[in-house]
Amino acid sequence: MDELCQIEIKVSDISRSRIFYEKVFGLKLVPAEIHNYHILGVPSHSPFGISLLVQKKVEPNQSMTIYFKLDSLTGVKERLESLEWGGFKGERHVPGYGKAILVEDPDGHRFGLFEAASS
Repeated sequence: MDELCQIEIKVSDISRSRIFYEKVFGLKLVPAEIHNYHILGVPSHSPFGISLLVQKKVEPNQSMTIYFKLDSLTGVKERLESLEWGGFKGERHVPGYGKAILVEDPDGHRFGLFEAASS
């Protein structure tokens, strides 16, 4: 793994979530929205970003995804499919940013593995 690059938190109500993250953590929404993602401002020294993804229904065990940046996703899907429980949960392309593979560990904890688009 290269580095932690993104934390995605699924929320059902952006207004209530905005108030919570601002009052509890001091994180304010920045004036940028990428697809259904609302971006929280993090300190300049933070090596990762935090985004809120609005969904109609949020399942408790699927409410947060932590992303790790990799140099390449080549071969990752195949290695995941060879696991007894599967592990592979989907692929996501974010135009202009790159692509991600969603994975789950044996207990259902979800992670994203991200490869940045070539510039």
